[in-house]
Amino acid sequence: MEGHSGRIACLAVWERECVLFTGSQDSTARRWDFKKGAEQVTMEGHANGITCLGISEWRGALLTGSQDRTVMRWDLELRAEHATKEGHSGRIACLAASEQGGAPSRARISAQ
Repeated sequence: MEGHSGRIACLAVWERECVLFTGSQDSTARRWDFKKGAEQVTMEGHANGITCLGISEWRGALLTGSQDRTVMRWDLELRAEHATKEGHSGRIACLAASEQGGAPSRARISAQ
């Protein structure tokens, strides 16, 4: 699979749809058809490299964390940005979405 112009820093799998997401130092996230190995869409919006990804199937969202100190939430189906969270003093080092007991997902974010 080719598409990113920078190093791939992270990936996440959406098993239900056989989709792979990659985040890169080129500031983009990409959605791939896992079976065909074909890129489906490029998600642009971060000002610096993407460092981490998380999937919330319950909310239908992909979360991307970046060196630009923001977290973006993307719609898994529409492939469009929903929200940007700003305010961290350092790059976003990791994040995780939880889906416990059908409750709304919560993001845990760590900045460095």
